[in-house]
Amino acid sequence: LYNVMTSASYIETPVFMTIFALTDGLRRDGTIDNDALEALLESQFISGNGPNGAGEQNSGAIQSALPIYKEVSLNGPAAQLCSVDDAGVFNKLGNREFIFLNLEAADDVTLTLAKVSGDEGRDPDFNIWQGDALLHEVSSSSFVSTGTGGQEVFQGRLEAGQYIIEAFDFLNINGASSRRGDSCYNFSVTG
Repeated sequence: LYNVMTSASYIETPVFMTIFALTDGLRRDGTIDNDALEALLESQFISGNGPNGAGEQNSGAIQSALPIYKEVSLNGPAAQLCSVDDAGVFNKLGNREFIFLNLEAADDVTLTLAKVSGDEGRDPDFNIWQGDALLHEVSSSSFVSTGTGGQEVFQGRLEAGQYIIEAFDFLNINGASSRRGDSCYNFSVTG
């Protein structure tokens, strides 16, 4: 475990540190009993592979939680995601969704998180991460947002590389209980 958790490939993975990134590193390390690892994962209903948990089947009864990482591309179709409070608030399953974006070249881009369902007054927000660095917080209170009711928009230059977008409804993270609820969004990237 120590060797994997201190390895450059684990530390520099473009996705967040999860059981999937750890087990991917353990599988590649070759010094453990892979059959025992697979049995342990199966006993915990963990089926995803690779650092991003591709193919995970356990939704925790929240279908919108899968796939763990949605993917978008520059000028490609929007990713559909939801923020729900079914399992609780702040850091519970379904509160946040993760979107993987790979930019082949630096570009001036527009990232848009737009509500497609949910009560009026929902408060979509998103963060742009590259590795362990939080590059931009895009919310109604941030200077990088140009969003209006029901959407948040980032306009700016992003360098070539891999990014993780952490998208959520602020009310399911830090809102009063009377304002929490389910909402779904489209996330798109245009250049």
